[in-house]
Amino acid sequence: MIAADNKNRDYRSLCSARCPHCRSAEFRGVGLRNTFELALRWLLLPYRCSLCGRHFFLFRWRAPVAGTA
Repeated sequence: MIAADNKNRDYRSLCSARCPHCRSAEFRGVGLRNTFELALRWLLLPYRCSLCGRHFFLFRWRAPVAGTA
């Protein structure tokens, strides 16, 4: 049951434009760290939360447009 809850939380975090760890809406785009992230860049964009500092990903279509936040 707990594993299923974690899996659902991970999927919801990709669909939300908030940090999955602290739910903050303050975050910034960061560079790619490895070739895996480079391969998935067409789908997922890396971000870092300004509040808790954790690294996470958002679907490209859920990411904020530059200059609007």
